[in-house]
Amino acid sequence: ALREIAEAAGVGILVEEEMVPVLPQCRDICRGLGLDPWGLVSSGSLVITLPPSQVSGLVGALAEAGIEARGIGRVVERERGLKVSTGGRTRELPRFQRDELARFLESVPKPPGPSRSPGLKKNKGG
Repeated sequence: ALREIAEAAGVGILVEEEMVPVLPQCRDICRGLGLDPWGLVSSGSLVITLPPSQVSGLVGALAEAGIEARGIGRVVERERGLKVSTGGRTRELPRFQRDELARFLESVPKPPGPSRSPGLKKNKGG
């Protein structure tokens, strides 16, 4: 979503990696399977861009409604590109050809046998 927002708006983005929430279970699974959490589809996430002066007000209002939110970065000049900052070091925002989990599942050998579920039968009536 960050890349799409930046490209549509003609801006750059600097993300503070430690501010991006990743559940410990997700981090553990990714580590065990050799996946990068940045490449997972972030279902259930909402990315909002707004002026820095409005971030704390929105985060506070969402917290009052029981919704976790946080500022994870800032919009910068397009020329600065799409970057992730971690511990004082900056790197390019990763780009993935496809979702990391889908990539992993494609690499897992398929079990032998029929390609369809045994409970499914082809409809002979058309």
